[in-house]
Amino acid sequence: SITTTTRAATTSGATTIQAHTSLTGGGGAAVTKVLTATGSCVWPAVNSAATISTTITVTGATSVNTDQVLVSHSAVTAASVMLYGYVSALNTVTVSLYNGTGATYNAGSGTLRATLIKYV
Repeated sequence: SITTTTRAATTSGATTIQAHTSLTGGGGAAVTKVLTATGSCVWPAVNSAATISTTITVTGATSVNTDQVLVSHSAVTAASVMLYGYVSALNTVTVSLYNGTGATYNAGSGTLRATLIKYV
């Protein structure tokens, strides 16, 4: 079952989406806010078994360990390339790309998205 709890909504910028309720499903943790940001990103070529990183501003991001960070890039399509992100500073998400293809990988330009899910 899904339980919703009404909360006051606030806004903190065009890239922020805040739920007006907390959402709990199946007895899990309540989600109180979802923050997202997008921007253009050009990844340089990265050697095999190497990692490169960039940052993206996500207004409202804080380094609270309960926040889940989801990242994507529209041009990263190789199965052995991994993207991961974490809140590295106030309003900042660091996004890293690991190349596990066994050869130099060049994702090129595309749209980078970082989404944070905040829990109670």
